[in-house]
Amino acid sequence: MATVNNKIVEFKPALQISIFIHPNSEYHIFRESLFTLFTRDVNKPLSRGLSIPTLFFSKPYDLTCLIQNKSYNALIILLIDYKMVNDGKWRDFIDLIINHAQSSKNLIKLIPVALDDTTFNLNHELNKYNFIRFYEFPIEIRNELFEVILLNELCKLLKSTIKEGYKLPVKLFLSHAKRDGEHIIKIFRQFINKFTELRSFFDVINISPGTKWEDVITENIKDSSVLIFQTDSFSSREWCRREVLLAKQFNCPIIILNCYVRGEERVFPYIGNIPSFHWNLKEDSILEIVKLILIETLRIRYNKKLFDKLHDYWDFTKDSTIFIRPPELLNCIEPKFNSTKQVYLYPDPPLGVEELNILSRISSNLIFTTPMQFFTSKSKKKS
Repeated sequence: MATVNNKIVEFKPALQISIFIHPNSEYHIFRESLFTLFTRDVNKPLSRGLSIPTLFFSKPYDLTCLIQNKSYNALIILLIDYKMVNDGKWRDFIDLIINHAQSSKNLIKLIPVALDDTTFNLNHELNKYNFIRFYEFPIEIRNELFEVILLNELCKLLKSTIKEGYKLPVKLFLSHAKRDGEHIIKIFRQFINKFTELRSFFDVINISPGTKWEDVITENIKDSSVLIFQTDSFSSREWCRREVLLAKQFNCPIIILNCYVRGEERVFPYIGNIPSFHWNLKEDSILEIVKLILIETLRIRYNKKLFDKLHDYWDFTKDSTIFIRPPELLNCIEPKFNSTKQVYLYPDPPLGVEELNILSRISSNLIFTTPMQFFTSKSKKKS
């Protein structure tokens, strides 16, 4: 619930995840792992989680209580094993879920997950859907691959662009220095092409002869999630530096992969304010890297939807500017930056005092705040 113009209204989230699993299933470990993935790590309450509302159900439920208004996106995950198949109460309930999904105009996505090979005996209509066949995944990467597939589907759900009737999977732009990064890219691409449906842009392969490569690179960065392969030569290359700036200009999801052998004489100063990961160039770390860039992609897309939803309830955008990630000094030279506006909103959690002190030097009138801080201060003023 929320109070708008002194009236209590129901706040509907930009995205909701509902996960169904039999109460006696052997896979209840997914409760903690998926909540950590989509919402936050309960063991690290101050961590920068996605904060997506995630609900778990272990018995058939009246879905009208979950999806009363179809103006927002919803993902329904069915974790199906032999115990759900043998429990007759679930059969009619699955029909109800299918009807909700089919009548939602693509706002509700249904993903059935086959935890074992008995799953396909549960519901004939459900068998028309493509299952995630968890039990067929290689055991050593089973859980990681499952999470990567779910993250990619959520990213697709929040993507507005549809091509040939389908929402395309996430595309990765692989930013690298040819001198010491090209062989690394080949290792990475071979793995993701084998185990995921993700697309990737690799300039050696994806730029056709006779085209203006500068235009092709710029256009491909716009609709990609960017992986920066930070090798010893990266910051010394002009187009590597320009790709970083373009990715930030277009508000792309970005992850830095630290692939140093020794290091750099000077690190490009605008490469910060984004997540990083040290990659030892071993294949067993690639799924973790893919998971990180998909989490960041989902974070950016979800935050955009969330701010749009918040605007429907509180018109805070009239006198404020929205940052889709934590602000940095680079933002203050963008055309949209206006030092006469007082409020700059960015996603939770709040920045530390030391960063805010630096940003405040631009003008003493500026306020950098998160939605939670903004609405808390509004409530205090009213009271």
